[in-house]
Amino acid sequence: MTCSPTLPDSPATPSRRELNKAATREAIAGATLDFLRSKALNEFTADDVAAAAGVSRRTFFNYFSSVEAAVASFTENYLDTVIAELESRPADEPILEAAQHALSSENSTSGLAVLAETFALTQDPQLARFQLQAWDDCSVKIADVARRRLPPATDELYIQAMVGAVV
Repeated sequence: MTCSPTLPDSPATPSRRELNKAATREAIAGATLDFLRSKALNEFTADDVAAAAGVSRRTFFNYFSSVEAAVASFTENYLDTVIAELESRPADEPILEAAQHALSSENSTSGLAVLAETFALTQDPQLARFQLQAWDDCSVKIADVARRRLPPATDELYIQAMVGAVV
């Protein structure tokens, strides 16, 4: 097995295995969204989604714990994109300005349409749990970015208030 050399500051190229895993995850999430567009969340199962995605039931559960988790993956993907955009902003840019740019970047807004669609199609309390978990995870990531960008002595209350404003 050979590895291609990468520069220290360049992101590593994903392996074929990583690309296949991402494609499988996207296929499952996409099949879930297709069902959601035509049926209520409680009218289809993980087995239905797995069959539509062309994977086994076991493969479905290797990627998602439930149909609700597959739907919530659109929220996770959107928030991960925003976090990546935030991290790529210049270090000397004020954090709230950086967050505004991250939220309005082309990469972020493309995922916003799917996020809005999944929200409009589902008002299920079970799904809300997964959505809230995604937002909580995002809040932790934003706080981590803020801690790296702000002076070391910055008060934690200030950081948490700022995270609340961004979220």
